[in-house]
Amino acid sequence: MASGTQTVSRLRIYPNLEDFNSDYVLRCLLDLSKKEEKADLVPAAKELMRMAAARGDKGLFASDWKKVKEELEITESQYFYILKILKNAGILYKSKGRFYLSKVFGTHLSKMASAWNARMIDLGAL
Repeated sequence: MASGTQTVSRLRIYPNLEDFNSDYVLRCLLDLSKKEEKADLVPAAKELMRMAAARGDKGLFASDWKKVKEELEITESQYFYILKILKNAGILYKSKGRFYLSKVFGTHLSKMASAWNARMIDLGAL
């Protein structure tokens, strides 16, 4: 991610769910559409992340988006929606025309949890 670049990610939290796994986190990121019926984009997002990770230092070519979209069996708008969410969250980053898997998102979540927990202790858990 370029220095000085600010991105925004939103999470829709489902506090009553007990199963906190990668699907839950991706659903919190991707499930922000106001459409009544929306496709489950979590499997496609996971596969896109897996594809980028599998390429390692070589990255996933941004120019291959049509081929990737077909492999994921999603529409063009769904592909770019997923990509936008994953990039803004810091899960993927783009450099020199390629996408790479990043650890920024997990680091940010850990920092947020630590800051929240420390503040709750300071406030006597409200």
